[in-house]
Amino acid sequence: MHIKLKKNCQDVKMLRLYAPNIQGSLERKILFYDLLSTEFAAKPHRVLLLADFNTFVDNDTTTCPNIIGSHSLKGEGNRQK
Repeated sequence: MHIKLKKNCQDVKMLRLYAPNIQGSLERKILFYDLLSTEFAAKPHRVLLLADFNTFVDNDTTTCPNIIGSHSLKGEGNRQK
């Protein structure tokens, strides 16, 4: 979805995006992030991004201890059983 809004007589572009999931092809993922980069390259301060990047957060706290942390639901990251 692509909607143009106005703020103080300036265009604001709102993008609603869904990134390819882990099963998606590498080519599709590269295309998605290339298109996203293009949208932000022109006027990054005038883009409102609403997105689902299909992110997976595991419960491995040793790889990135300052980022992931030790707290998650049922100790399973975002894997719900």
